[in-house]
Amino acid sequence: MRRVPTSPYTHRLVARIVKEEGEYLADWKVAKIVEAAGPQFDAAAAREDLRKEAMKADVVVFSFTDCPWCVAAKRLLAAYDSVLDIDLEPLGQRGKTLRAAIALETGRTSMPAVYVRGEAIGGYTDGTPGLLALHRTGELDRRLM
Repeated sequence: MRRVPTSPYTHRLVARIVKEEGEYLADWKVAKIVEAAGPQFDAAAAREDLRKEAMKADVVVFSFTDCPWCVAAKRLLAAYDSVLDIDLEPLGQRGKTLRAAIALETGRTSMPAVYVRGEAIGGYTDGTPGLLALHRTGELDRRLM
């Protein structure tokens, strides 16, 4: 696989674009993800399921198989113990339900969705504060001590 060179500027630019797009379309995107979870979607049950999954390891990554940001997050986290990757695609309807719960809980619709000790921290480059930002500042290591 050919690696595309990136720079901190590229990461910041993409994060800004994703953030602005997310703010503009946030409610619509969350509604579409909840709609995709189907007519039997139970938000309370889905959130409870999400809470249980998010606590199964120190770091839980909800991801999609071919998502480049998911791949980058998993690569960064490979050096850590107690990381659980939950690929939503093979889970079928349950994956859609978990994704809807993530969207309702965080307002984020992009993947990955990273949880550190049960707390949603965002995606790879976006979120509050986001995985890459936590890693670069050393805060991820502090949270996992």
